[in-house]
Amino acid sequence: MPETLLYDAAGSVVAESSAARLPETLSEGAAAWVGFGPDERADFVAFATPLGLDAGALAEQQAARAHRRPRLRASDGRLTLTVPAALPGEGSAGRPALVVFATERVLVTLSSTADPDLRAAMADGGDPGPVARHGSAALLVRLLERLAARYHDAALDIDDEVDEVEGLLFEESRRAAAQVQRRSHELRWRLVRLRRVVLPLHAVLNELAQRERPPGGPGIRPRLREVAVRLDHVVELMDALREMLASITGTALNLEQNRLNVTMKKLTGWAAVIAVPTAITGWYGMNVALPGQHRLWGALLANALLLVTAVAVYVSFRRRDWL
Repeated sequence: MPETLLYDAAGSVVAESSAARLPETLSEGAAAWVGFGPDERADFVAFATPLGLDAGALAEQQAARAHRRPRLRASDGRLTLTVPAALPGEGSAGRPALVVFATERVLVTLSSTADPDLRAAMADGGDPGPVARHGSAALLVRLLERLAARYHDAALDIDDEVDEVEGLLFEESRRAAAQVQRRSHELRWRLVRLRRVVLPLHAVLNELAQRERPPGGPGIRPRLREVAVRLDHVVELMDALREMLASITGTALNLEQNRLNVTMKKLTGWAAVIAVPTAITGWYGMNVALPGQHRLWGALLANALLLVTAVAVYVSFRRRDWL
């Protein structure tokens, strides 16, 4: 059965009503919210006709799975809004959608997944005045505030994970370097998905606020702008996170390049240390008569030269931090 909340003319929740009997129980000045779940499409079709809602808008739910961005349609004083029902990063590309229908006094939500928090948001015991003055438009703003809060929390979660990735930057281990690359990519992708939701929703709010006759009357504009300002903060946070992730990626690449340079420097230094003794052994390995050949002092002199030159080159390179 769909969930239904009935609000009196003062904007307070007075009862839970049957969706089928809502047209009868909805008195003058009252408002209502009706929430349909993923298995209640048939109930929605039966409910939609008396209110003049287009049952064909059910297709919006499937469309939302494809484009996954908020969309707004308005006709004859009725609004249809499609938004993602799950936070970006929670689930696959086909994450569920929430379709919202708004008439003057009735707000209808149709979700492709169960959402226990939705009823709590609609039954929020805050100031009932907006519901009394603006009807279902105030309920719509309540829903948009809830979505904005969830998207803000999603951005803060990404921010926390970015801080964790920054802590791995200077760890000298292959595992840490691999984690930085993998997690940075995952966070960038989550941020892109969040932007694909927040920016269109921000545009939807601006469109609603700038209408000559916004839903619920001109008095609803300040509340719509408040939600838009909250989304502005989310957009600013996302821009800052995008710059931080770009900085992390650049720093990780620079550190990797520095490690490679240090490795090459050490290899070159050890090659130089080995090259001097190799030159000495090559000199004494020539097939010509040399002083000290076949003599004990000659062998001792050759070994001493090998040891002294190798140690001298090593100490010189160590002082220059080349090894």
